[in-house]
Amino acid sequence: MPTPLNDETLQEIRTLAGLFYTPKEVCMMLDIDKKTFAAGLINEDSEIYNAFYGGRLQADMKFREKVIALAN
Repeated sequence: MPTPLNDETLQEIRTLAGLFYTPKEVCMMLDIDKKTFAAGLINEDSEIYNAFYGGRLQADMKFREKVIALAN
């Protein structure tokens, strides 16, 4: 049975996306329906979109901050 998309699951999506797991890997690890997840990723207003891409952006920001700090 697929995992429901509650606040805890959305946080796990954000965390895994921040570790640069692919959408397919996130679905497999959290037992999320792939069609539901894919539909969420193309809808910029969905919670899935915000959790996944928000996690990626946060991780990217931290990475860039580290690079800049090391360059100084």
